[in-house]
Amino acid sequence: MDQLFGLALYEGDGSFDGSAFRFTAKPIQAEPNVKTAPIRANGELNSKGSIVGDWESDLGTAGTFLLHPHDSVSIGETANELTETLHTENRSLGAIRLFRSDFQELVAAIRKDFKVGQLFITFNDRKTRRTMPVEQFIEASKNLPTIDYLRMNIQEKETPNLNRMAVVELDSKGESAILVQGGQESWVRGEADFLKSVVDRGLTRTITSIKKFGLNVNGLILLVSIAALPELTFGRRVAFLAILLAIMVAIMQLHKAFVSNAKIFMNEERPRTLRIYSEQAISVVIATAAGTLAAAAYGALSGKLALALGAVAGFFTANP
Repeated sequence: MDQLFGLALYEGDGSFDGSAFRFTAKPIQAEPNVKTAPIRANGELNSKGSIVGDWESDLGTAGTFLLHPHDSVSIGETANELTETLHTENRSLGAIRLFRSDFQELVAAIRKDFKVGQLFITFNDRKTRRTMPVEQFIEASKNLPTIDYLRMNIQEKETPNLNRMAVVELDSKGESAILVQGGQESWVRGEADFLKSVVDRGLTRTITSIKKFGLNVNGLILLVSIAALPELTFGRRVAFLAILLAIMVAIMQLHKAFVSNAKIFMNEERPRTLRIYSEQAISVVIATAAGTLAAAAYGALSGKLALALGAVAGFFTANP
């Protein structure tokens, strides 16, 4: 059956001695205006249980063929060979700020171990998510000075049954992470660590620490509150923990609304200092206000209202 020439029926016979395969056939039916001729085929049995060989016709046409066994006993060896291990490594990223030169350095790092695979870039453009090859993206990004979502994806065949892959995803409103997959565990781990080290050059440590990673302000508030709980009655402890939970939720929501987890500046020049550090200042203000409110809540519940009011007043009073 051929998509271009249609169906052709052949009648023939052959022989197989356990190693060598011989076959001849003559055409008995073909589509109108399609010329056919007798064919001859020779093949050999390989270690996988398949027969591989060549065929030719009296017209001078020729090619190769591959015959697979169809019983479960014969294909057992082949099935075992297809069983390969796919290793996966993930690396979480903090708050990232990258500039055009950083992006180009990251592109070179990703391509380093991929000789054939095409690097594709997915990004947000006017609320529309687009995907294109990196060369096309670099040209298009000239009109996109700031990008709040970027996904870099590359893969290529490592073995006949496995692909190696690397993905770097930077999301201003979600989680940023690196994913690497491949058949060699050592390469997968090394590639994941290497790409993380490149991306981390754009790490904003202040926002990262306050939000989720490293020094966690939410955790510090909780530890301080637990250490001071003996001064409160059981009912007030429950109330205090409820207030802390509300503050933690508020911190998360405020960060999602006002502090980006990732930004990529694709213009040639670095943004002005105010533009770079404004979100860091907002993050610090959010964390400081949260700690002050927690202290005030504890003071109020413990009956030390004056101390609580003093803590709130101190937050809004400028230092000399």
